[in-house]
Amino acid sequence: MTDDERATARNEIAELMQRYARASDLGDKAAYAECYVPDGVLDLPGGIEHRGHEALRNAPKPKDVRRRHYFMPPVLTFSSASEAEGDGYCLLLNYNIETKSLGAPSAVDYRTSFRKTPDGWRIVRHAVRLAFAD
Repeated sequence: MTDDERATARNEIAELMQRYARASDLGDKAAYAECYVPDGVLDLPGGIEHRGHEALRNAPKPKDVRRRHYFMPPVLTFSSASEAEGDGYCLLLNYNIETKSLGAPSAVDYRTSFRKTPDGWRIVRHAVRLAFAD
């Protein structure tokens, strides 16, 4: 992988994470699932996993809450021209539409593996954990 190819991949993966955040925040379940490979996994705290596009589209979301994810681009390691893994941070804001109040922000650590597909980079596994929780 050349330096230019690596730089392009980093930009494409950063854009993927922004599309992921936007789809999640806007409740666009189809766009959210399409950020993953068909058998992709969302790995949440407590051993909760959502595997595959159907499970990702149907993953429960909090009621009466609007969210905003602010992702920092992951620090990436490429194992090949089509496989990468990265660690990053996310700030998550929750706004309660019933009480019209902003909850405490959450700091999230994430480790994500990515694969380049014919449709571009996609998430293979996205593991999220609350920062400072250990």
